[in-house]
Formats: sequence, C-alpha cells, structure tokens
Amino acid sequence: MSVGKTLSSQNLSRFGREACVDLGLDPQIFLEEDLPSFRGYVLKYQYDGWEIQFVEQPFSVVLYDSPELMIIWEGVVDLGIRDPKGLEYVVDHKTEARRSHPIQLSNQFEGYTFALKRPIIVNKVGFQKTLTDIEKYRRYYFNYSEALINEWKDDAIRLIKEAIVRHKENHFPRNRTSCGRYFSGCNYQSVCSAEPEVREHKLRAYFRLEAPWDPYTRDPE
Repeated sequence: MSVGKTLSSQNLSRFGREACVDLGLDPQIFLEEDLPSFRGYVLKYQYDGWEIQFVEQPFSVVLYDSPELMIIWEGVVDLGIRDPKGLEYVVDHKTEARRSHPIQLSNQFEGYTFALKRPIIVNKVGFQKTLTDIEKYRRYYFNYSEALINEWKDDAIRLIKEAIVRHKENHFPRNRTSCGRYFSGCNYQSVCSAEPEVREHKLRAYFRLEAPWDPYTRDPE
C-alpha cells in the first residue's frame, strides 16, 4: 500500500469497515477483534511503494504432458506486485496466531514460482497481542533457481503418478511420519488407529465429503 500522507486511526477504521461491507463480513467483529492488527500492519507498510498488479489471480499451467497423461497445475495467488526497484513478485498472505517461519521447500511457494515465473514474498500477519509490530508483521523473500524448480517438478510429477497408481489399486499405505504434524497431529489419527472394521463408520460419523476444490471458485466467507 502506498499513500501520500500518514493514515489516521479514524481513517483506518473507516477503510476497514468499508472493506468488511464489500466482503460481506461483520464490521463489528472487525472493530472488536481485527482492528489493532489491521492498524499495525497498514502503518508499518504504508510506504512500501508496492504497485498492485493483480489480486487473487487463478493460474492453470501444464506440469507434465505425455501421450498417456497430462498433469495440470492450478491454483490462485493472493497478490502480484512490482516493488520500487521494478522487481515483480507473487505475494502469499499468511495469518498466524502463533509465531512461525514459512518452509522454503513448500509445494505452494515453489509451485507459484513455476507457474508465474516470479520470486515469492510470504507476508506474515500475526494476531498475537503480546508481540511488537516488528515481530507480528514480517515478510520473507524466496527466490528459487531453475535447478530447484526442476527438482520440485520431478518430485511433484512422481508423487502424482504414485497417487494415480494408488487410486487404480485402491490401496493407500499410511504415511506414519505425518501423524504428529500440524501441531495437534493429523485429523485422521482416530480413524487409522481404530480397528479396520469400524473405520468406515468413523469416517462417516466425523467427516463429510464435499465437492472437489476448484481454483476458480472462491471459498465462502
């Protein structure tokens, strides 16, 4: 965001409320819960000089093509910008309730570079009440070489081919090293640890099957 003068708290509140109306969100919740983080973020970066090129832009590119199989890599990027030096980036926003650092070897970030041919900025926005603005709002820059992107492509293609084989065989071996990931662990631990004859019942009782994710359809707010 680039502005010609320092924004007042009153203007920030007004801008935030107007954005909530445009997005169909509750302005009262914004004022009570989100305004301090919104204010701190905007005041820190109001002179960053970013030129906004696109917002929530879908992409669809060919990852792999052969007579037997075509793999399409699709997604939606949060933001495209040009900085004051004329460099172009993809920006991915990450909100967080606890301080963490992004993983450079991320399928998402390397996949964005492959699709849009740009480096990545991971824009961290923290909602912690005990941290300073310097700690809560951070930007990480990832620039991947052609060699790293080629390795990512090889890994992605191999894993997708393996997934196709698993679906054809209807056999899905467990990845036990992932059971303890994501802070509280994998959501399916209770299913996998149950006896085989009751797993289908647990799946139906605690999970629901929804429509496949579509990069061209935005999630409801």
